[in-house]
Amino acid sequence: MSGSKNRKHRKSQRDSGFDLGNQKDREAEQGRRKQTRTAIIVLIVIAVVAAVVLLLNSNLFYRNMTAVNVDGERFSIVDMNFYTAMAAARGADFDAAVEDAVQEAVLHNRAVAEGLELDDAARAQVQATLDWARDGAAEWGVSVDQFLSDSQIGAGFGRGHRINLRVLEDRVAFTALGNMYRDHFQERLWESYTEAEMETFYMENREQFDRIQFRVLNIPFTAVDASELEDPDDFIRTRQEAEDLAQRVITAAANGEAAFLTTAGTVMSEMGNTAEADAHTWRDMAWNMVPSDYADWLQAAARTTGDAEVFTGDTSVFAVFYVDLDENRYHSVNVRRILVQAEEIDFFDEDGEVLDPDIIEAAQEAANAAAWTKAEEILAQWHAGEATEASFIELIREYSDDNWEIQADPGLIDNIGRQSLLAPEFRDWALDSARRIGDVEIVETSFGLHIMYFVSENTEIYHRHELARETMSAEAFEAWFEEAVEAANVRETFFSRLVNRPDPQPAFGW
Repeated sequence: MSGSKNRKHRKSQRDSGFDLGNQKDREAEQGRRKQTRTAIIVLIVIAVVAAVVLLLNSNLFYRNMTAVNVDGERFSIVDMNFYTAMAAARGADFDAAVEDAVQEAVLHNRAVAEGLELDDAARAQVQATLDWARDGAAEWGVSVDQFLSDSQIGAGFGRGHRINLRVLEDRVAFTALGNMYRDHFQERLWESYTEAEMETFYMENREQFDRIQFRVLNIPFTAVDASELEDPDDFIRTRQEAEDLAQRVITAAANGEAAFLTTAGTVMSEMGNTAEADAHTWRDMAWNMVPSDYADWLQAAARTTGDAEVFTGDTSVFAVFYVDLDENRYHSVNVRRILVQAEEIDFFDEDGEVLDPDIIEAAQEAANAAAWTKAEEILAQWHAGEATEASFIELIREYSDDNWEIQADPGLIDNIGRQSLLAPEFRDWALDSARRIGDVEIVETSFGLHIMYFVSENTEIYHRHELARETMSAEAFEAWFEEAVEAANVRETFFSRLVNRPDPQPAFGW
């Protein structure tokens, strides 16, 4: 090829962009750019991953990402961690935790809509819970967060739940406001019922309210004939023997309740039962809860005090003595109390060994004696002062071991009735017909010493009406609540997957 043709050819290649030297340079530049882009992408990915890791390990993320939304009320991942921990502690799963959140949201949102705010009693309850957490942490020498997470020493929410004091406060306050609405709802209903409405409701449902008081001695037997026993020395009571014993008690009962008790005690001793006949035979039961073996007889309209009869069941014979029908025609009462409890004693020595029983008994007696001394000194201080209800309240604030600070009215226990879930000694003192306003006395129960102050008898309404309206308002509330919960708009978001879901495992906690 001639030189001119070569020059033309190279010129043509240059004009077409094809140059071997320049091509290599361009390829090298493109490689460098590609490496730079790759490095930048890798750095961006690393930064994003690092940011995600930091975010996922930050409470800020867990506190702000909505896991469950109930009618616009947002429950964050941390909030739901709280509910799942509480559900797991009672053996329930995540669905139960969501249900708990829905129920609380319904009540809380209604409280907010009606302008309710935490009252002093509710705020005191919240503060008491926070103090419990702080005191527990201090006692164990750990942080509050650790105390809340460790099931061995504290609440047992579990590690990884990210539950801290702030979350605890928010949740407890949230619940407290909802509970205030529940009470507010029922209080309005209480005020709306007339005496006639309550009496009508009571009579329509008297089988669940009226109570039958009676005494019954249960004498078990076997259907096996004594001659069929492999070992004739075995004592197995036959039905006839049981009926004979029961008839002895019933025959004596013709002379009254005291005679029934005396003979019942004798028969019990013969059967090897060392229990006290008075407590062993006494029954005070709702009308519809009486055992079928003798229910018809007890419930007969003609039944009168002192009636007694023998009834034979499948495996026992019953000696039954009718005392009275309690139609709740009495008035409930109100009292105040100062609770004085004995100091807790240590059952272990410095080496962790259990102390000798005699030492423990002596320590307990000393603690009880000290409690009595303290109670008597408090009572003497009241007598030495103004000796009024107001001065008694001041002593409650100063000395009571009860959580009076979470009550709206210190030391007040109101609407005490015969079926109130109180220690018998406490209830009997309060309901004594001889009780008068201002009566003060120390009453001992298994819960400690109670310096009692009798406040008043509720003379306006019968106790039967209190029972009626409590049931009426509770039923009305439950009907509304069930409908409101069912109608709630509940949405679980993607972030609900990040909620800690411990295995349901009942545990001891707060």
